[in-house]
Amino acid sequence: EEIAEIDYEKQLEGLTAEEKKKAVEDILAGLQDKVYACGANLADNINTDTINEYKAAVKSFVNFAVNHSLDVKSVISGGLNPMKQKNYVIVKIINEKVERLTKELLFNQLEKLQILERLDEIKGLLVNLTT
Repeated sequence: EEIAEIDYEKQLEGLTAEEKKKAVEDILAGLQDKVYACGANLADNINTDTINEYKAAVKSFVNFAVNHSLDVKSVISGGLNPMKQKNYVIVKIINEKVERLTKELLFNQLEKLQILERLDEIKGLLVNLTT
């Protein structure tokens, strides 16, 4: 996971602002696809491996989104901008929901439909983070 993030940094080195923006969007799309794929796998096969893969995918997406998609906005507006504060709130909610889902899955407290609802809820929050 750490290696992947370093690879992303290398992909962004030396790019113009416009190229970097496009590269960040492409990387985010790939990370989002990974979250969706891991979520689908988790819904079909609930075990500690699929739970951990899903959590890692969400974490990679959130870390990259916070570190990159928000950079442009914070540089333009300076210090404590409301957009950045909003995104930290979303990150906190995402983390809480993923942890809750993990606990409920480990204790077999959810039916398949409830799992899919939780995954969709987290998906929506991830989309909010980058828009």
